[in-house]
Amino acid sequence: MAKSLEEKLEEFKKLGVYDVQLWFGEGVGCDDLDIPLYERKLWVIGVPVGCLGACKVFYKGTVKDFLSFNFKANVPTVVPNPPKNLENKKGNWFIWGIDDAVKIILKKWYGIEFKKED
Repeated sequence: MAKSLEEKLEEFKKLGVYDVQLWFGEGVGCDDLDIPLYERKLWVIGVPVGCLGACKVFYKGTVKDFLSFNFKANVPTVVPNPPKNLENKKGNWFIWGIDDAVKIILKKWYGIEFKKED
């Protein structure tokens, strides 16, 4: 059974995310009315619990892709802090912040060690 947007946002929050922000649509006004609902852009940003704003996670894609996205199976791509031009980066699941916070989240959520590239 397909999940609703509300159910998927609850799944996102259950990762350990609060302060969820969501952007939906192609731009300002009604200029996306010709784009089917499930093909419209969706951006979801969250602050992981325990990081006191020192880290953020970001999903970008379409509504359709978000509803089937598996957060636990896909490790987010670490991007520089502060991130630049995320809308142009390849991929759909990102994390950024101070190194210690990113390290904590990657270990807690995925069991992996974060090693910063020089």
